[in-house]
Amino acid sequence: MLTVTYKPAEVLHWFGIGSRQARQRARRKSQAALSGNDFAQGIRDVAGAAAELGKGALSDIVQRRAEDTTYQFFEDAFEVNGITSRRRIPYEDVTGIEALTHDRFELHHKGGALMIKPIAHLVAGRLRVPVGWSRNGMEVPYATLIEELAARCGVEIVAE
Repeated sequence: MLTVTYKPAEVLHWFGIGSRQARQRARRKSQAALSGNDFAQGIRDVAGAAAELGKGALSDIVQRRAEDTTYQFFEDAFEVNGITSRRRIPYEDVTGIEALTHDRFELHHKGGALMIKPIAHLVAGRLRVPVGWSRNGMEVPYATLIEELAARCGVEIVAE
């Protein structure tokens, strides 16, 4: 059987663009602090530059975490790979999948539980949609991963 790999959709590259923009704003603010004669304004500019650097670093972390998150489905088990971890769970060990609020799912297995949640959401006004996946190179909706996982494990998805 073919190995199936789910990766976050390509839309997440915008975090990298946001990070670069934050670093550029920080550079401008820090240069303004060095060139000004007003001490109080210089302190404000330095604080603003530090805040922008923090935003850039956070964007980098979010993008890295998203890019390193994958779900791989094998013939007898699935693997969840994160930025610092790798878990392999046999399909036969899964006892149930529970649908929670905010597009989250809790997978129960003999060794404990695993939370599956969206990497990010797209927001337009009041509409909030979870970012989908790239399944072996083809974009699919977020729920496809959960539905395929439930089918492979032979369990139903139950609402909380």
